[in-house]
Amino acid sequence: NVAIYSAITASNDVQNRILKVYNYDGPGLNMDILKQYANKRILDKVVTYLPQDSIIGRILHHEEMTIVTSSIEKGIYQHDIYSWQVMQCYLIKLDKNTESSVEVNEILTNWLNDTTTEQRKIFIDSVFELLYSTNAETLRDISKNLSTNIPKILRKYRQLSKDDREIITRMIITFSKIYFGVIKERENNKINQKIEEYKNVSKKKLEELEAKYRRKIEN
Repeated sequence: NVAIYSAITASNDVQNRILKVYNYDGPGLNMDILKQYANKRILDKVVTYLPQDSIIGRILHHEEMTIVTSSIEKGIYQHDIYSWQVMQCYLIKLDKNTESSVEVNEILTNWLNDTTTEQRKIFIDSVFELLYSTNAETLRDISKNLSTNIPKILRKYRQLSKDDREIITRMIITFSKIYFGVIKERENNKINQKIEEYKNVSKKKLEELEAKYRRKIEN
């Protein structure tokens, strides 16, 4: 998203010389920034590519064109561009993101709406500080050596200021509440959908039985 921010905040002279801006599963931008700087002329030059299970790219807002691509990885590991599938010189495109990616988008949007900019800054900076303490280069490196990396993260967490630790805890609690709220709502929607389908099937069966019974009477 640094490329997008640089493009929309550039002078008209620079924007006129920009041919295309590519964002590969990068986060979007704060809506206030988009309203202040973005215009259709420059946004028409921006393209964001998102893998089907995109998580990172679902953060914040996208006003530009988005294209869904196919990745052989799962979840957050799809952020690794080397997992994206290509055919000859072109990325393989899909029609839409997966349901899990849509859920992530809803959860993150609600989470961002329920927190302040300062809280998010402290939280994100602190989380990256914790991750960097492991000296791992990728998230996969962290998950491969949990027995070594978790103690490092916990030690670094204890070194954070009390205020930062409290903000991290509150943010995690807020995120968890939103996460389980969204999951519960979607499960309820699925149950209601199944009930409606059952009602429709039952109604159709009753109509068929009724028609069959009437034919017998008429005969």
